[in-house]
Amino acid sequence: MRMMKRVAVSILAAAMALSLMTACGGGDAPSAPETPSNPGTSQGEEKKDELDKVVIKNDTLRKYFPRSYTPKQMEDTIIKLLDQWQRKQQRQNER
Repeated sequence: MRMMKRVAVSILAAAMALSLMTACGGGDAPSAPETPSNPGTSQGEEKKDELDKVVIKNDTLRKYFPRSYTPKQMEDTIIKLLDQWQRKQQRQNER
């Protein structure tokens, strides 16, 4: 149980850091010409798409979960922990 709490805290910290990194980088980029690799899309649009994604490498996640966990179980656990964290933040902000 204690190990699971440590894992939960570590995952939550990683998720919050990724969330902050995504939020801080999310400004509107000025329009740019179409890119040769993807006609019809500007470089600004490509950057915006990249900022909408959060990727955590499998090796990074695996150190926090038992080997028996499937990717879906890991995702469900991360979302559950983020929901709990968000409710806690909301309760603290109401004080």
